[in-house]
Amino acid sequence: MIHQTTVDYLCNLINIDTTINSNNEIEGILYIKEVFDKIGIENKVYEPVSGKGNIIATINGKSNDAIILHSHIDTANYNAENWLFPPQKATLVNNCIVGRGTLDCKGLVAIWMDIMKYFYLNNCNGKELKNTLIFICSCDEESDGNDLVDVDAHQGRSVLVHADSAHLAADLGPGDQPVKGQHRDGREHDHDDLRRGDGCAED
Repeated sequence: MIHQTTVDYLCNLINIDTTINSNNEIEGILYIKEVFDKIGIENKVYEPVSGKGNIIATINGKSNDAIILHSHIDTANYNAENWLFPPQKATLVNNCIVGRGTLDCKGLVAIWMDIMKYFYLNNCNGKELKNTLIFICSCDEESDGNDLVDVDAHQGRSVLVHADSAHLAADLGPGDQPVKGQHRDGREHDHDDLRRGDGCAED
């Protein structure tokens, strides 16, 4: 069963238009920053050009070894005529959330946000967490990627904020379950996908 917090994050993210042509990706990034600021999670926003934004958030562990939870905030453009429901408004239908970006990639953003919240609140910011957690949400994945930047993520380590980053995972402390993230293959949605509302987050 999906946590209600994840559902709330997802709905709020869908309601922010971050399609490629909107030049509004920074608003989605600032929402994530607001959430992390309220929780107390260390984070920094990078805006290489106006309207484009990346965020990196860090939960320090006992080790400098890190797990990266990567996602992207932008969504591809769409034809509203192919949609049964408003693409830019999260809609609950048959215990499913539909809206632009549900699968690619705001659903993953919401999951990573909830995981960051869980580990921060339950591990006292690294006192029990073996390895460092780094959350990265980037812009410009659906276009040419020119506005992705090389940024200082944690204690002088340089992390390339790039949507095609390799799958990264690391071992957690005893008794913890490994957290793994994998980027989607980037295939285009067909019309049947759009009619279904682009994605379904089941309750």
